[in-house]
Amino acid sequence: MEEMSQKLIQPIIWPANPPDLNPIEAVWDRMKNYIQLHHPNLGDGKQRTLDSLRKILKEAWNSLSPEDLVRLTESQPARFQAVTDADGRTTRYQGLKIFQPHDQIQG
Repeated sequence: MEEMSQKLIQPIIWPANPPDLNPIEAVWDRMKNYIQLHHPNLGDGKQRTLDSLRKILKEAWNSLSPEDLVRLTESQPARFQAVTDADGRTTRYQGLKIFQPHDQIQG
C-alpha cells in the first residue's frame, strides 16, 4: 500500500463478495427460477443423467433473450451507484428486475 501511495496510485475499495456488482449472479438466479418453474420435479431425489441435466441447463440459459443480457449489462452503472451510496454494503438493488416475468417466458 505504501508503494502504491508513493506512486500516487489510489486503490479502489471493493467489497469482498459483491453480488450487487456481479451481473452473473442475476443470471444464475434467473436460471434457477426458470428451472424450478419448468422442472418442479427436478429436486425429487430421483437420479438424472448428465445429458438430461445439461439439456435442462441449456433450456434455462436459452430462456434468456439477448435483450435481457443487454439490459443486465446496462444496469451495471446503477449497481455501482447503489453500492457507492451504501458505502460498499449490500444493497437492495435487484438486477432481476431487468428480466421479463416468468409467466411471459415461452418454454
